Amino acid sequence: MYDMVPHTRPLIVTGGTAGEKAAEELKKTGVSSSSYEGPTTICSLITQEAGKMDIETVSLMVRLPQYTQLEKDYTGQVRLLEVLRGFYGSRLMKKSCAGHGSR
Repeated sequence: MYDMVPHTRPLIVTGGTAGEKAAEELKKTGVSSSSYEGPTTICSLITQEAGKMDIETVSLMVRLPQYTQLEKDYTGQVRLLEVLRGFYGSRLMKKSCAGHGSR
């Protein structure tokens, strides 16, 4: 999501979970809780309903600088992969993403 964030800092990832175990794991990755209270999408509604049925879910959003909207900018994808790697304990090598996250 494009937002008013500086391009000179690490990209901020926010998110939410349904389920205690997922919430604990997400905290370890440094993801901030989202405090958004406006209109939502179908994905948000599915997450809410899944939580009511004891299904653990995780939703993540990378905040990208809105003034650097480039046609091919993979920094958000690389940042999301870093968070997922920490969340799932994956062995994804940074080398495989090298060069794709440069501005």
